[in-house]
Amino acid sequence: MPFFIDKIGIIILSGLFIIIFSLSRNFGILTSIHAVSRKTIGEFAMAVGVGISALVLLPSSTVAFVYGMLILGFSDTSANIIGSQWKLWEFKIMSQNKSISGSAAFFLCSLIISYSTAHYIGLNIKLDMLLVLCLILTLIEAVHIFGLDNLTLPLLSGISWNYFTI
Repeated sequence: MPFFIDKIGIIILSGLFIIIFSLSRNFGILTSIHAVSRKTIGEFAMAVGVGISALVLLPSSTVAFVYGMLILGFSDTSANIIGSQWKLWEFKIMSQNKSISGSAAFFLCSLIISYSTAHYIGLNIKLDMLLVLCLILTLIEAVHIFGLDNLTLPLLSGISWNYFTI
């Protein structure tokens, strides 16, 4: 599955993004990246999380790496968008607001990604296993604060994928 450059290239790009994010925060450029209303280091955590995921999962677990990127890119984003727009049943984790609607969006998006990934690679995995996998990932996303889910989600998603699909 040659979807991307090699492990070293991804790690170098992750480092470059950390530098770019630092410069943009210090010099007031690329302000939309930092326009989140809550206190967060999510953009830095994402760059580090992608780099660590590449280091751990590639080249032996390409599908797990791609799966982790899909979860971070789509499920986490959907949780943020839906959770911000429809704040149903809000709860706090260390003074940071979370919502059941955001968690539900994360879960459903993760389920779609998990099923699609399994189908794409021809894996016959039981629905109950996919539900458990997505529930675990949803809980991981829900308990993280300050954008630190961007650090752990790519790697933990990939490792969980490998565990549930062996």
